[in-house]
Amino acid sequence: MKPISWCSAVIKVERRAHAVHTLRFPAHLPTSSESRLPSVTSDNEIVQNIIAQAFSAIINLKHLFLLGQNSQPASIKLSTLASCTFSLCSFAGQVSGDLGIQEQLDFLLKHPTIEYWVPTEPFLRSVNSFPTNILPNLRQTVLVRPSLMKALGGRPIESLMILFIDITHSRAVEYTHGSLGPDWSTIDIISNLSRAAPNLKILTLGSLIKDDSVITAENQQSLVDAVARFCHLKILVLNTYMCALQKHTDEDPDPENPLEHSVAWEGRSPAQARQVATQFMTACPSLRRLSFPDTGPSPTNSLTYILSGTKAKLDGFYIIDNSGWWLR
Repeated sequence: MKPISWCSAVIKVERRAHAVHTLRFPAHLPTSSESRLPSVTSDNEIVQNIIAQAFSAIINLKHLFLLGQNSQPASIKLSTLASCTFSLCSFAGQVSGDLGIQEQLDFLLKHPTIEYWVPTEPFLRSVNSFPTNILPNLRQTVLVRPSLMKALGGRPIESLMILFIDITHSRAVEYTHGSLGPDWSTIDIISNLSRAAPNLKILTLGSLIKDDSVITAENQQSLVDAVARFCHLKILVLNTYMCALQKHTDEDPDPENPLEHSVAWEGRSPAQARQVATQFMTACPSLRRLSFPDTGPSPTNSLTYILSGTKAKLDGFYIIDNSGWWLR
């Protein structure tokens, strides 16, 4: 069903409106050149009015995801939702780029129950701090600015994903702004996160897209020590390549794990990778699942390990796909 048709149906049938708890709604709507409406002005007025009525009707909405292609301008304005009475637990996606920071903060202030929040990159580029009464119950978030974690300190954040990408242009970019500048390494970021969000249970850290973003044999122990500072971390996903994986060891593959005998290893040592994973899990006793790239600085696969007894056990080869990173 097309979004405007859906809005009209919701407006007309109260029972249908009250049954909506989760909504994935397009952030980009047709302009007059793409629709049958007579002009851009009437297009905007009619569409925004219909959306406002529909969103006012869905009083039980808890999870809102605004979907949109980055090549298209976001056209839903938060002011359109100003009269809504629902209380969100999850909010993610694209909103109109002409919104002021204060307008967006005011919207978040109206929803203190939000636990899952994925802001867009233009917003993150503009904001440097958050009042303590905004997002007080935040538990899960996805950021492209690790420095923002300092501003979010004090929230009960348990799950964090940091991806160094430009959402607007859908391409990888090097992180170059904020207090964590281009000279900060993966180790620096994890060390800072252990202080800003000590209660993290799930952490996904994207690649810095830099020549020096790999973890060398010389600084691997520093990374292990940084991870060890987390007391509650259960899942860690690192998209940063570790040079130690290229080392060879005389230890044989695990005879009880067929994954270590896979042709995917291509001459590399599964025992060495297992030793690296075990090193992390031993240093951070709470860690139960660990993923890291298996080949080169720009990998397409990751090795995923689980804790088995006192050692790491290879659980599978998973393709790293961040194309839908912000949509749960």
